[in-house]
Amino acid sequence: MRSVLLGFAGFAMVSCARCEPNNLEPVLRAELSVPGSSTSTSCIPGQRRVFRGNLHGHTGHSDGQGTPSEAFAYARNAAKLDFLAVTDHLEQLYDWKGAPSDELENCEQAARSASEPGAFLALCGFEYGTGYRFLRSTGHNNVYFNRGLFPRIQTDFRQFYATLAACEECIGQFNHPARESDVQDWNDYEYHEDAARQMSLFEMSGGADTWSELFRVLDAGWHVGPAFGQDNHEKDWGTKNEGRTGVLLQNLTLPELREALSARRTFASWDRNASISLHSEDGCPMGSILKGRATVTLRASAEDPDPTDRIESLSLHGNRGTLVAKRICERAGACVLSATVQVGKGVYVLARATQRDGDILVSAPIWVEP
Repeated sequence: MRSVLLGFAGFAMVSCARCEPNNLEPVLRAELSVPGSSTSTSCIPGQRRVFRGNLHGHTGHSDGQGTPSEAFAYARNAAKLDFLAVTDHLEQLYDWKGAPSDELENCEQAARSASEPGAFLALCGFEYGTGYRFLRSTGHNNVYFNRGLFPRIQTDFRQFYATLAACEECIGQFNHPARESDVQDWNDYEYHEDAARQMSLFEMSGGADTWSELFRVLDAGWHVGPAFGQDNHEKDWGTKNEGRTGVLLQNLTLPELREALSARRTFASWDRNASISLHSEDGCPMGSILKGRATVTLRASAEDPDPTDRIESLSLHGNRGTLVAKRICERAGACVLSATVQVGKGVYVLARATQRDGDILVSAPIWVEP
């Protein structure tokens, strides 16, 4: 075992277990903190399985192809997904008179018909975005578990946050950050406490440097877990690429899926069947917010069952992307890394795995606070 120093709001001792000395890279020193949040402390231990799906797909109800029924059948039978969310554009779910169309209701009917708990889950949400050049979009957001549509026109993201905060059951996601321009970063991820409980997810796909964007949103104070959305506009729901959102569940049911997304028990994967996880020593899963501890030992693991898809490296990263510890996995099918961090104000740690072919996996953080 080898110990290294990491400055989390001062100096903190980090010990890396199950790392060979030659495989542990040096750790950077930094003063790290993020704003406070009203998000509740959470730790729900338990044995869970990985389920994989796609949380961002369009149909002919907006600017995509096909119907929700086609999307759900294709995702289950062709792509072999465990779940699919159809998220057509909000403004296109209204008719030409400005009244809500029946398309969301039709999607929800199709989702009820397609869902089979334990085998496949279908859900319908929508993608918020101003959609009009003269309003200049500052970013797009998916909304899940909504009851009905949000207003067709919301002048900026702050108005959207207010509407989201009023929806008790809703879950929000930052979509394809900075994909179209650097303007689409929600005013540098401006933190809004009222919407913090609902904004649970951050899409890691979309073409921009989402790895860097992830730390911008986390350092701004948001508690979000990573997701991978294919943003389908053709009839390729789940097969557009191999990217997946992984979710830790005990059972594949809609209530459990909603609870897991809200609790940020997620990871983003560029590989169709690889997985990554992060837990505390007492079983608190990724997404947890831990308080009242002096130190926390975290354990990351990554694996891929395919014999040709090896894990090259596994690393832990803290605020601003600071490297906490890293293990060179020597192309193993599975890799494990443990580290103990001293708690400081607003400290978080997440895990990243890199595969031989360049695919990556990113876990949700665990936040550790005094």
